[in-house]
Amino acid sequence: MSENRLYAVLLKTDDLHPQIVMSSILQVDTNVCQLARSFISCDYVQVVKAAGIKNPYRLLVDEEGMCKEKPVLNFLASYLYGTHHHGQPIVGNAVLVAEEVLPNGDRDLRLLTKKEAENARFDLEYVALAAYQLIVAKMEQSGMMQNKPPHIDKNLN
Repeated sequence: MSENRLYAVLLKTDDLHPQIVMSSILQVDTNVCQLARSFISCDYVQVVKAAGIKNPYRLLVDEEGMCKEKPVLNFLASYLYGTHHHGQPIVGNAVLVAEEVLPNGDRDLRLLTKKEAENARFDLEYVALAAYQLIVAKMEQSGMMQNKPPHIDKNLN
């Protein structure tokens, strides 16, 4: 039965290991933003590009994350978003979904197949490790190592 389900990849603030989440909906025409809100526990989502991974993915992030009482940086989502280039961080949990081009040329979001979700999670594990090593090294060099990002297991499976 789970072969027909749709998936997304959850990027949590407290864990650099992405998690595959399964939709409770079986339909392809599901409202992706509505599901994302339930996956990341927020009222409004913003769609942003996810760079550094092979396929055309989009991140759905908490639009009001910076307004919350204690915003928490999402290290991996911020790296994918390019925070290290433009300075705008992603706070709160985020969900990775696919972007597809429709026959009329418009773009739309869709959930992932199980295989796509597994491939994306695998790719993100390596992106997380590379980003972690790069950022921590820069922080150590500059003496800014007051708040380390979450621990990452270097033994990826």
